[in-house]
Amino acid sequence: MDIKELLERIAKGERDFVGIDLSQLTIEFRKNIGTHRSEIRLISAWVNLNDCNFRDSDFRESEFYSANFKKSNLRDTNFTNTTIFWTNFCQANLTNSNFSNALIKYTTFIKANLSKANFEQTNLVDVEFSRANLSEANFRNSILAVEKYSKADECVNFTLANLSKANFTNANLSQGNLVLADLTEANLTGADFSYANLASANLSRANLTDTILSYANFKGTKIDNAVISDKWLKVWEIVNQGAENFDLRGVDLSNADLSGVNFSDANLSGANLNGVNFNRANLSDANLSNANLTNATLYDTNLENVNLEHADLTGVKPLLF
Repeated sequence: MDIKELLERIAKGERDFVGIDLSQLTIEFRKNIGTHRSEIRLISAWVNLNDCNFRDSDFRESEFYSANFKKSNLRDTNFTNTTIFWTNFCQANLTNSNFSNALIKYTTFIKANLSKANFEQTNLVDVEFSRANLSEANFRNSILAVEKYSKADECVNFTLANLSKANFTNANLSQGNLVLADLTEANLTGADFSYANLASANLSRANLTDTILSYANFKGTKIDNAVISDKWLKVWEIVNQGAENFDLRGVDLSNADLSGVNFSDANLSGANLNGVNFNRANLSDANLSNANLTNATLYDTNLENVNLEHADLTGVKPLLF
């Protein structure tokens, strides 16, 4: 079936297309509408496939540009090797759907049910999953990261999403937004969560073995019974409890986001602070003698009476004289 016939049947009031073969279909209103998921709100016309029942259908190797699947039933549907741009899946039922090896950009899944959905080896750019149900979803080996100098709001957004028991093994979610997300019992083994915003997220009983957490935001994050390295457990403790008067001699805090933390009177002598973000932190009266501060950032940092004797300040920003 081609798109013309499908739309004609929908126009006549037909909504039930269970098990239909629509592989290699092209759905296009207009290409190059923009380069951001917010452009969805500016689309003046859609290829409307909303409120339809496509359960167990086959969309393999199809292309979607400006398609609207809002509130449609796409349970058990096959989207492998698809290209999906500026498409609306809000409130759709995508339980157990398969998006493996797909390319998905500027698309929204707000409040969609994606429980047990498969996104293995999928490339996702500027995709909105806020408030979606992604429990037991599979993102193994997927790429959900943006370019290094992209805007912060171009990352994949999982705000308030249910990601309990989701699998992110070896996935790249650098700079991802996971504020208030539920990652209970999620598998993050070997995943790249550098620069990820995990503020107030729930990582209880999650597996963070070998997870890259450089500059991740742990403010308010729950990590009860999580499998996490001693280094990042210490970072979490410092971020959430402060470090005033702490004995942190020789500790490894390299590449951690410790912005705004109170280290007054703390002992950080001999500590590995390579690349640490100390912006707006309070280091007054702290002992940083013999510490490695290479490439650390210290903008608006309180350094009153700090002891920097024999500390390595190579590449520190701003320059300290």
